[in-house]
Amino acid sequence: MSAAKPPETSLQNFPAQTTTFIDAKVEVKDTQNEFLYKVELPGLKIDEVSVEVEEGNVLKISGKRCVKKEEALHVVSYVGEFMKRYRLPANSKPDETTSRFENGAVIVSVPKGGTIGKPARRITIVNTAATQV
Repeated sequence: MSAAKPPETSLQNFPAQTTTFIDAKVEVKDTQNEFLYKVELPGLKIDEVSVEVEEGNVLKISGKRCVKKEEALHVVSYVGEFMKRYRLPANSKPDETTSRFENGAVIVSVPKGGTIGKPARRITIVNTAATQV
């Protein structure tokens, strides 16, 4: 009698390129002048990541990757997505939020000293790899 084969999970069929950020490592630091949010996203490109401050001072960091794999008779597409949301502290300045993409991680800086109640807005991510010599 042969041993029972464990059932396949949906993640077993996905290529590693789409599953690496499902459990993305996140660091949140409260420094003297700012709140720093660092999300490690190995393999993602800057245009696959989005940073926004939503109404109610909620920081949203999200991303999406689509991988197409051509096989003998068909093309298979895999999609992986992630989203992290953080309520910003009352003493933050969400309207001065900046972000940068560095060594496979998006780093968001939210300065301290503001008040809540600003409208939602998208944050431009600066690619520091392109600016380094």
